[in-house]
Amino acid sequence: AEEIDDEESLIPWYFALRAAERYRQEREHFPGALAGNGEAALSADVAALTQLASSIVDSYKVENLAVESKYLEEIVRYGGCELHTTSSVLGGIAAQEAVKLISKQYSPLNNTLLYDGLHGKSQVLEF
Repeated sequence: AEEIDDEESLIPWYFALRAAERYRQEREHFPGALAGNGEAALSADVAALTQLASSIVDSYKVENLAVESKYLEEIVRYGGCELHTTSSVLGGIAAQEAVKLISKQYSPLNNTLLYDGLHGKSQVLEF
């Protein structure tokens, strides 16, 4: 509950990414991927993503939690692109966790890791 109120928390990104994944499953493309430079198409994708994010947040039954539009607009703006540097960092983390499991040394990450490549920080969430 404390993490939700923390401005540095990555929880809003978690819900925004969950909404983007549900959008991709339903429409077979990421939000913003087919919008091009059309402002109307981007707005339509943001509206659809907002509805999906609301339903996902509601499913967790957490009071006073909503995903701000700035997170959803950023998801739509990037249109499903991946940066190779972010992919390599996450691949390194995954490899390190695999080594921990195989060697049975150290404790692997528990549950969900969120990585913010823009600010170079990560957060582990336990549900």
